[in-house]
Amino acid sequence: MLICPGSRHMKVKRLPLGDVVVLSDEPRVNGHRPSADVLFKSMAEEFGPKSVAVLMTGMGDDGASGMGAVKAAGGMTIAQSEESCVVYGMPKAAIDRGFALRVVGLDILANTLQAQAMPERRNGFGNEPGGEGGKAAGAGRD
Repeated sequence: MLICPGSRHMKVKRLPLGDVVVLSDEPRVNGHRPSADVLFKSMAEEFGPKSVAVLMTGMGDDGASGMGAVKAAGGMTIAQSEESCVVYGMPKAAIDRGFALRVVGLDILANTLQAQAMPERRNGFGNEPGGEGGKAAGAGRD
């Protein structure tokens, strides 16, 4: 996990020697820098259907249009459920615009991301010895 420093945008870039994160001083987007929209749009452009965008608790609508770009590129989009948010603004904006393919509670977000990252485990997800069960990645509200 990387945390973007304040007053910078974060983008991803595919390069011949490997994928990198690039920090930018470009102007604010809808009053924000860093902006989730900037990050998500770069993910959609660079990684297309391999992208996974997650919007969690937060005020405003930053990230919603970027999540739409990830969805349009064929990527997975996940929003945190209202019940598990402290502030529901950002996830709600994406959900209301139809950009979130999945809506999940904070309690299963990690398992959802793990299932998305390891598709070979989706069918048996949560069924390994000692497992607690869970839900495989797919469309819908959990």
